[in-house]
Amino acid sequence: MPYKQPYEIIIDSVNGEVSMSFNDSYTAILDVAFTLEGNLNGAKDETLKWIARLDPKTPKLTMSNRFEVSNLEILTFEPYYDAQSPIVFERGKFSGELIFDFDNGNIGSTNEIRLSDIAIFVKEGYETGQFWETSVPDLIRYFTSSSGDIIFDFKIKGDMAHPQFYLGPISKRALASMAIDKISSYAINQITKPANAAAGGTVDKAADYINMFKGLIKKR
Repeated sequence: MPYKQPYEIIIDSVNGEVSMSFNDSYTAILDVAFTLEGNLNGAKDETLKWIARLDPKTPKLTMSNRFEVSNLEILTFEPYYDAQSPIVFERGKFSGELIFDFDNGNIGSTNEIRLSDIAIFVKEGYETGQFWETSVPDLIRYFTSSSGDIIFDFKIKGDMAHPQFYLGPISKRALASMAIDKISSYAINQITKPANAAAGGTVDKAADYINMFKGLIKKR
């Protein structure tokens, strides 16, 4: 329920296997596992496979979840990602692997997604977008693979009530490349400026980029 009113996503044409383990008297479930595959909102070309295992014996949620998704319409999930995303999607498809493991109330999540056929823009006033002074096409260039897809990975860790988001290694490399290019650009700009030009702001900006990159490296 991301809105005041319920929001519905349907997985149909579902096939798969479900298994359950019981205690000796068949009065309690000890373990539940399933593998299910279906289509999103009736679209045959949008597939989702869900592999999961649940331990109902723990006080808080303990469950492993692996989603293998292909060609899903990203706007379908906007209510769930919009609050955390600095990007507004006008259109786009995504594929990839999303892992959400819950260990007695704690979350450990590793995700890698591939975006295609997208149209996006940075939200007005978003801090990072302003800092980098980078246009959306320029930003996309650093995350675009040789196949033409945009690849982005991230992690989620911590208590389920207060999860923390972190960049994955692919995203860190992309931002590192952008940082190096920006720092180099400012350094060259300073060297080529006339001696009497005010270059202090350029040095400060380059230092800001270096500090931000250090901060990204320290994140888990």
